[in-house]
Amino acid sequence: MSTIAKIFVLIFCVFSPLLANAGRLEDYPTVEKTWGNVLNPSNSIPDKDFQVYYINTNHPKKVIATEKAKNIVVDYAYNELYNINAEHFGAYWIGKVVINQDGLYQLNVKQSRAKSRIFIDKHIVFSSDDDGSDVIHLKKGTYTLEVEHINNWHTANVIVTLHPLVKVINKLDLQQEIAKLNLPQESVVHVVSISDSDSTKNNVFVQVDDTQKPYIIFLNSSDGVTWDIKDNKPALIIYNNANEGSIVKADEDIPIMAWDGDISYRIADRGDLECSCDE
Repeated sequence: MSTIAKIFVLIFCVFSPLLANAGRLEDYPTVEKTWGNVLNPSNSIPDKDFQVYYINTNHPKKVIATEKAKNIVVDYAYNELYNINAEHFGAYWIGKVVINQDGLYQLNVKQSRAKSRIFIDKHIVFSSDDDGSDVIHLKKGTYTLEVEHINNWHTANVIVTLHPLVKVINKLDLQQEIAKLNLPQESVVHVVSISDSDSTKNNVFVQVDDTQKPYIIFLNSSDGVTWDIKDNKPALIIYNNANEGSIVKADEDIPIMAWDGDISYRIADRGDLECSCDE
């Protein structure tokens, strides 16, 4: 067994299969009005990214601030964002989503003590005060995505993602899938394992110091994050939580695999690990 294969056999995780029942967008109920009728009466929709409107829920018709945002995400405490007390924080996002081909798309919502409603072309695809996910069948085209959010805690944490449903590799099949790539035998493995992102935009930037050997990198998080790979391209990227909100931004020519594994972000606290592997 190769050195690379041995390394992968040593990585274990809890298996949690994705059970998805996809619904057609036209089957979801519709509404005539959203917060946009009050906060964005001109119905201005950016061609790229999202426009977000921040409010204090004690004065819900008054826009405190508005700005462009690449992602639908907020992460702050107390009054760190535009001096809005997090317990009275509200926000409304609107933007266009381009679907390049017919298929299944995963909607994920992660939020603290809060409630969100999400609309795609005025169809209510999510309404809850808890985390949630759904698989929606969307046809090729351009859609308007709107998010209404009300927070009710001293910290405000919400992230909403919509992306193509990703095929997640079972941990037991990972070694076989990697072998198909015929990576160099001298390849080394790096692991980045975190709980979540400290960034208000939920980004995690990863830059590996210059190395002479090709390398494989595992990107592991407890919560969904946006991984941004900088410079010194890896030979392979493997990440988890693909259908729970995690996204990888990297050059298109880098192979990327999603798996159902988990590597504890406390692994560095365990000291030197000893292990063996049967041939």
